[in-house]
Amino acid sequence: GIDKEVKNSKLKNFRILQVKEKFGELRVYTNYVTDEINNLINEAEKKSLKTCEECGKPGKLRDDLSWYQTLCKKHYKEMGK
Repeated sequence: GIDKEVKNSKLKNFRILQVKEKFGELRVYTNYVTDEINNLINEAEKKSLKTCEECGKPGKLRDDLSWYQTLCKKHYKEMGK
């Protein structure tokens, strides 16, 4: 697992370089990737498309607003839709 891989010299210097939202989806950028790290990031990015970015409740990607956002029904309505 990841604990054993941390002993690897490349992972000792592992850094998350940037976390942001782009087109309604979580984006995570790192300085080093293993298959396990990549899988974890991909899983989180996919979950972000089903999680309201305002409250964390179940939501969906909304593409009919002034920009892409992943929102639950309540927060979608608050945006005027």
